[in-house]
Amino acid sequence: MGTETWLLPSICSAEIFPPNYEVIRKDRKDGYGGVLLAIKKEYISDSIETTTTSEAVFAKLNLGKNLSLIIGSVYRPPSSDTNYMDQLCETIEHVHQSNKNSVLWIGGDLNLPDINWNSTSIQGNKVNSGINKRLLDMIHNCHMEQTVTFPTRLDNTLDLFLTNRPSLINRCSPLPGISDHDAVFIETSAAAKRGKPVKRKIHLWKRADNEKLKKNV
Repeated sequence: MGTETWLLPSICSAEIFPPNYEVIRKDRKDGYGGVLLAIKKEYISDSIETTTTSEAVFAKLNLGKNLSLIIGSVYRPPSSDTNYMDQLCETIEHVHQSNKNSVLWIGGDLNLPDINWNSTSIQGNKVNSGINKRLLDMIHNCHMEQTVTFPTRLDNTLDLFLTNRPSLINRCSPLPGISDHDAVFIETSAAAKRGKPVKRKIHLWKRADNEKLKKNV
């Protein structure tokens, strides 16, 4: 999951990622913001289409035994209003309603420093209280928990990881990032299903009938 990618639509994913990754992106035309999911091609995955204009992308992976994993990368710009937050939360709720029996992983930079995640309470006024409350309501509506309890930028927990199956998360810890945010590292016991490897056809040229080949050329 990646947020604030700052990628223009004119930049190809192949310029950023190795060829063995499937990259799902939503870029801004101004080159700021932006979100992405980078999934190894060995895993069976499908992009989930949404009609939202908010910065969010989703994909479905196969966990086997008729169980799916929905992953989403989301971003809320610091200057965005309550309407933006409503749309973002409605999008997540719609994805949840459409995949009720799936495991949900939603991650990203929500820029909400007022929420104390140890007590799940609003303890500040840097952001409109309605925006904070809308996120907390969405988490409740989707039966999810927020697992990041450490600061990710200075003293603030801005980068979140939401899931409806916290028992599958073995560890959630910070890693030094390449920006002014720490990255969130998730270790899980869930294992996505891999696709069957493509069989290669190997030509045994030593056994070829060269005389017949010459006649057919």
